[in-house]
Amino acid sequence: MDNSIYITLSRQLGVFRDLEVTANNIANMNTPGYQAEKLMFSDYLVQDKKQKDAYANDPTSWRDTTPGSIRSTGNPFDLAISGPNAYFQIQTPLGVR
Repeated sequence: MDNSIYITLSRQLGVFRDLEVTANNIANMNTPGYQAEKLMFSDYLVQDKKQKDAYANDPTSWRDTTPGSIRSTGNPFDLAISGPNAYFQIQTPLGVR
């Protein structure tokens, strides 16, 4: 069986997913506090009796947690934090979240 269609399809699905992520990142680039999403691509190798096929694989995505610039908005209800692993925590009836 000819697997070239499946190999091409796997690459096209990866390109489509990359386009979706890029479009979402561009749409939110002016959103305060937005962290861009990045994709991780790899090859998925399949050894057949006659040949070895390499499929495109995007097993996961990750958030770019590089800190952005902090600027004053003049609004007393706007908050900003900085530092490694800086996340807001709140106390709930189920504990800190």
